[in-house]
Amino acid sequence: MQYTETRPSPELAEHLECLWFLSNTNSDQEAGASERVLPDGCVEWIFHLGSPFQRSTINGKWERQPRSFVVGELTRFLLLQPTGDVIVMGVRFRPGGAYRFLPFPLSDFTDSTIPSGDIWGHKGTFLEEAVLEASNNLERQQLVQRFFFNNWLVQQRARGLTQL
Repeated sequence: MQYTETRPSPELAEHLECLWFLSNTNSDQEAGASERVLPDGCVEWIFHLGSPFQRSTINGKWERQPRSFVVGELTRFLLLQPTGDVIVMGVRFRPGGAYRFLPFPLSDFTDSTIPSGDIWGHKGTFLEEAVLEASNNLERQQLVQRFFFNNWLVQQRARGLTQL
């Protein structure tokens, strides 16, 4: 597996820890291997650019993850399993940084994964499609950061504020 991190733009660095990429297109060697994801206090936005993972549910069944979703703070571990080529982009929020960009209280996300379209409506769905169709990771990063900045700016203007 190959994992890389990049820093967000200076305007977003107070709220975003990093943007990261994980890839392994030789998933045959790890087919059926499960990965335990431990609680770390982070809220993340995940984009499956390859085959979405599946996760174990409380009743022990496997459920395929959406193409893109926000995962809230975890109070228990998640068990994930690749279903094919692993190509993932993630956005890790700093502690307390996600609330500025989410239209729901963070408590609604605890131990949950919520699809992008269910959070941001057609804007979230449009961004998901744009990220999936982007030709490279730099373009993906720019799309996501522009989305955050534009959404934040709209909220601030509605409140009569202009500083990040």
